[in-house]
Amino acid sequence: QDDDKILLGTGDDLEIYHDGSHSYIQDSGTGELRIRGTTVRITDNDGSENFADFNDNGSVDLYHDNSKKFETTSTGINVTGDVVCDGLDVDGKAYSGENTATASSFDLNNGNFWTFGAIAVPNPTNQTAGMMGSLRVTAAPTSFAANWKFPGGSYTAPTSFPAIAPFFVQASGTILVGSWTEGIA
Repeated sequence: QDDDKILLGTGDDLEIYHDGSHSYIQDSGTGELRIRGTTVRITDNDGSENFADFNDNGSVDLYHDNSKKFETTSTGINVTGDVVCDGLDVDGKAYSGENTATASSFDLNNGNFWTFGAIAVPNPTNQTAGMMGSLRVTAAPTSFAANWKFPGGSYTAPTSFPAIAPFFVQASGTILVGSWTEGIA
């Protein structure tokens, strides 16, 4: 019957009940509410749609409309789809943001998307193996410093602007640059 409660514990610490609209499992005592199982699965009322799986010695999986979107792994997490967040603090090799390089200022710690024009592009500071990003040029750079390595061995200026090329820091002092894609709007 609605509002009847199953009460457990010396001080009625655990309650299971239905109030006519919603069902509740309520722990109001000391300690924690612990749910144990080899795999704990939370589903919809008929068991046809998964909400969450908690796997013994394994992943925690979260679902949206029965499609797995978030999974913990032994090395971190896997996310399927887009991540929208108000802020991001990353430890390791993750860089973002558009920056403008100048002939005297090009620090790879400031981001991985760089825009510049007709300048002599210097060797950037803070090069760490594994960094990658994109170079976007709005006019042909006059030259690139020695650390920049281009396909075919030498820099060839794009002829249509803006143009974009990927880069990868192979090792400190060696930055591999891909081919230019020209005329990008």
